[in-house]
Amino acid sequence: MSISDKFFIGVPKKNKLTPGDTTLSMMKNFTGRAPDKKSVESIHKWCHGRYNRAKMDDTWQPVIVKNEPTFGMKIAGCVSRYSTSNKWFEVVDPRGFKLQISTSDLLALMSESTIVNGIIQEECVWGYSGSPFLAKVDGKRYNNMFAAQTKKESRVKVTASKLVIGDMYVNDSYYVYLGKAHIDMSTDKNTSYSSYHHKVATKLPHLTEVRDYFVFARIYEYEVNKELDKDTLSLKITKTCPKLYETDRVSVSPIADFISAIDKKKLSNYSLPTLKIPKELRGYPFSTKATKLVMPDLGIDKTY
Repeated sequence: MSISDKFFIGVPKKNKLTPGDTTLSMMKNFTGRAPDKKSVESIHKWCHGRYNRAKMDDTWQPVIVKNEPTFGMKIAGCVSRYSTSNKWFEVVDPRGFKLQISTSDLLALMSESTIVNGIIQEECVWGYSGSPFLAKVDGKRYNNMFAAQTKKESRVKVTASKLVIGDMYVNDSYYVYLGKAHIDMSTDKNTSYSSYHHKVATKLPHLTEVRDYFVFARIYEYEVNKELDKDTLSLKITKTCPKLYETDRVSVSPIADFISAIDKKKLSNYSLPTLKIPKELRGYPFSTKATKLVMPDLGIDKTY
């Protein structure tokens, strides 16, 4: 989660901004470093159609916008994402683009801003945390973000040997360390697709196991001071310890709640670590699920 000095804006079929334009656009932070290349590629695909690469204009580039405090941001409407029932609110920036922010981000903004006829009466800047958000200048969130960024240089990096089960650490989000896991997984063809795909993946199911992977519960900023929602537990499972730093924040949920949430959670697809996809399955629909989960530190030994 950050508020950068500049950000990329991609507007479909346009390479410049027109004040007053309300075209839905895509935003990514501008860092001036190597990660920008991936951000530009992502915006490029979104603006030109992910599945229509033959028609992409390789000379097209997103606009780099200076993240200056701006008056006149307008809440223009509410939409639902295609794959979920989650509500997103569309915000029109008077400089010529429209972005979507989450319900939780809108509530955070409303708690410290005045909105009249949909128009935010205070200056705002854009931030990014997996998706865009608005922050009122000199508001609580704005000040907390810059205080956190000021402290960033003095943060103490945590090595794998220093991790403590149940303790909270920080990077792009907050993470509660839950120990290590052994997981048996099965990758199979997705039977909801046509028989053509079934014939391609002849050697499935593909069985995989991982040993001694690090497991963290991911806690977003707005969830830190709340009790754990056991139905929406988000896990990060990695082969190596990610870049994490010490924090003075503490999880309000006891480790027993995390154990209970893991026990009821069915690990599949995006919950599981990224693995090499079998050659027979590349480019075709598939599904992965855990068949066994062992977390010795938490006393979990579960067969699905």
